This record gives sequence, C-alpha cells and structure tokens, in this order.
Amino acid sequence: MFHSRLKYAEIKPLFNKGDKNNIVKYNHISLLTSFSKFTGKVIYVRLYQHLYTNNILVNEQFDFKKN
Repeated sequence: MFHSRLKYAEIKPLFNKGDKNNIVKYNHISLLTSFSKFTGKVIYVRLYQHLYTNNILVNEQFDFKKN
C-alpha cells in the first residue's frame, strides 16, 4: 500500500550508561525521512478530522483527542 521509500528508516544505536562493549546497553532509534514524517502527519490530521466531525470517538477515548 505504501511506496517502499516511505518505509525506509536509518537505524542508529544510542548509547546508555555502562560498558560500551555490551550490546544490551544500546537503544536503537529509527530516523525517518522528512517526506515520511510529512505524509504521516497529513494522514493523522485527516483521520482526526474525520473522527471528530463524524462524532466517532466516545468521551472515554483519550488517545486521539486534543487536550
């Protein structure tokens, strides 16, 4: 469904405290492309607008609501 370029991420190890030779002491972060971030934001805004205008979210739902 998505173009393969949108799925591209560069994985970088981020060192935590402790022994640098221990692989467990590293967290891995994914750096996404700017286009991928932009596309994700556009999809989020359109999805939120649809859910809000059609009153699909219940009052107990907090994950997608602002404030």
